[in-house]
Amino acid sequence: MFNKIVSVLSFNSLQIVLTKFISLINFAILVRLLSGEEIGIIGLAGGYVALLGFILVAPETIFIRDFKKMEGKLHEYISSFLQFSAVRGIILFTLLIPVSLFLFQSASDPRLGSYFLLLGGATLVSTLTGPFREAFYGFFRQGRITQVDVLTSILLLLSMIFLFFSRDVITYGWLQFFSAVVGVSLWYFTAVKHLHFRFISHVKLKLSLDALRGFAFWNHLSGSVVKLVYQIDIVILGFFAALSGVGSYSVALTLANVFFLFPQMVQKVLSLSFSQLPNERVSLLFGVGVRYNTILSLLQWIGFVFLGWVLMQIVQPENPDNVLAYGLYITAGVAIINVARPWIALSLSRVSPRKIFFELYLIPSLAAVPIYAYAASVGGALGVAQANVITFSILSGWIILYTTWKVPIRPGIFQLAPFEKDILRRVTKILGMRSRP
Repeated sequence: MFNKIVSVLSFNSLQIVLTKFISLINFAILVRLLSGEEIGIIGLAGGYVALLGFILVAPETIFIRDFKKMEGKLHEYISSFLQFSAVRGIILFTLLIPVSLFLFQSASDPRLGSYFLLLGGATLVSTLTGPFREAFYGFFRQGRITQVDVLTSILLLLSMIFLFFSRDVITYGWLQFFSAVVGVSLWYFTAVKHLHFRFISHVKLKLSLDALRGFAFWNHLSGSVVKLVYQIDIVILGFFAALSGVGSYSVALTLANVFFLFPQMVQKVLSLSFSQLPNERVSLLFGVGVRYNTILSLLQWIGFVFLGWVLMQIVQPENPDNVLAYGLYITAGVAIINVARPWIALSLSRVSPRKIFFELYLIPSLAAVPIYAYAASVGGALGVAQANVITFSILSGWIILYTTWKVPIRPGIFQLAPFEKDILRRVTKILGMRSRP
């Protein structure tokens, strides 16, 4: 299990480094080619699309917990999940249209409505990759996920050449949409080649509905209310600030969101591992996760504190001092919630998903809305950035307390894992050899 985890984390790390490096180049090009208002449109539309999370239920997330049970009927489950995603996407896209018209008429820039519709469509198309992604993850085959994601990121970056000839946020929206279509095609052919996947057209949606009735539905609701804390801030700020101010905050938020990725990766692989291990073996892995994840979370924030100015030089936003100030607070909040990732993974594997939603996430997450609203009305963009520290502290603290209360498993923080003992033996052997005359 430790070897599988190390393999997954290694490929995940490679994936994040490569895709985020490409995304940083992509974002730097955007900031240079589009105006501050257009960057604000991208950020604000992203905030509205994120609210789709409340109804974007994904039955394939059940693979995180029950993959071993479902592996024997993998083709049936993936086919059912794909059909469900297609039906869900058609229904939700029709709901996006009136929202797009409202934004088109009410926003100071009518392009907000058009870009929102394109981004929403791209997001819905991208959800078709979910069943394939989760299946590969269930097999601990992160290498294939890395391969497809990096290739898709490169294709989007290469398509940015069109933005040089048509410097408009709507052009970027179309590029995102076509990139999503190409991504789904790549995932399908990868599954056919490496999982020998065959689509079963006559499979019933009942498999998806059964998955949603239990873990997947409540896990989805939990993820949705947590995303409320992550992404509602820019939507609320949009009611109190001009698009140019939202644009500066959007740049800081985009940069800070990168720091979610490694700890989220740790959480996911721990969730998958905890669900396959007995209680007596969880404590050791839990302790390893707490140790390394805490160190990683703190190092990320310290890195931004000292090197944030380098990112400002690379991205070159219109108001770099403001962006850097917002980023310092937002990344601090991100570090605080990231520390709780191992406890989130443990609760997912040992606590009823219904209880997780109602008892763990609902109230702390909803509390973020009035906190952000008050902060925006009093302090504008800087106030909202500072409110990130408060909201994430409340959520992170409650996650750790709740999981400790509900699950009688404590992290073996000072217990060495097999790979750590092996490294220690090698280091001791090398030092012993050098100390000999």
